Amino acid sequence: MKFEEMRTIWDEQNKQHLFVVDEKLLQQNIEGKKRSSSNLVSRIEIMLIVVNIFSGSIVLGLNIQHAANLFNNAMGILMLATAMYLYFKRSSRLKSENRFDRTMLGDLDHAIANATYQARLSYGMLFYVMAIGILMFLNAMAENKSFTILLAITVLFAITIYLASWEHRGWHVARKKRLEAMRAKLVE
Repeated sequence: MKFEEMRTIWDEQNKQHLFVVDEKLLQQNIEGKKRSSSNLVSRIEIMLIVVNIFSGSIVLGLNIQHAANLFNNAMGILMLATAMYLYFKRSSRLKSENRFDRTMLGDLDHAIANATYQARLSYGMLFYVMAIGILMFLNAMAENKSFTILLAITVLFAITIYLASWEHRGWHVARKKRLEAMRAKLVE
């Protein structure tokens, strides 16, 4: 709900228009933002955990079958370590969800906390993608891959990092700022 969607009422005493916010609609809007924020961050965490466990297991499994490569091992271990780290961060986030008041402002603070967590997670994943790209590039160099493959890996990860940083700024940080602006207006 936008604060511009205020109801106008006529004050008989002062003979002038008064503007009021529909509190029920505002409460529903804030609760919806809190729910969608929690659901989105949970889905992202679960997806990242599953993908990293799956990918790390495959990389390490294939590395066991073939000649062991330091960079492949490092990539597989990094993926599994990232999955474990995300699992523990998810656990601590879920434990701290009950610390918010069950008020309109508390729900909004909860949504802001989830948006902040999501923005930090997105920012951390930028460095993770860079690390995976570097390890993949070093692995290709160690296996004496052609220049075109090295160039393709570089271009692919450059595009990935660009799009991930665009997503970080355009979606996650922007969403956090919108929620903080809504909180500032509500506190006014």
